[in-house]
Amino acid sequence: MTINLTLSITDQELNDPAAMARLYKALEDLKGIGTDEPYEETIIEAEAEEPKVPKKPEPKKKSAEPKEPTVTETEVRAALGKLQRTDGGKAKVRTILGILGAKNFPELSPDKYAEALALTVKELKAIEEEDE
Repeated sequence: MTINLTLSITDQELNDPAAMARLYKALEDLKGIGTDEPYEETIIEAEAEEPKVPKKPEPKKKSAEPKEPTVTETEVRAALGKLQRTDGGKAKVRTILGILGAKNFPELSPDKYAEALALTVKELKAIEEEDE
């Protein structure tokens, strides 16, 4: 079975991590098509979004809540390295970095480390489940 897919993506969408994450999810959903594996048909409809008007920044309030633990560069590099050593892992690492707006790890903004780690862990868990 052959599936031809044509995508039209604007520069703005390419630089929008949320849009790239939705695209990645949609492509992941296509994996089961053409196999004996059951899959659910997903229809994604694009809706025109209102232009976002920047809000005035609110003054920061000191909170008594503890901050979330920060993710270090070492933790992210270790997880990405583990994923990269799996079958097809290099492409998955490139995809994760691309979703987060980076071509390679040095371009990844430190404020994206937590998201990079979460996506990487998700991929590693999916690989572990496939192996079972």
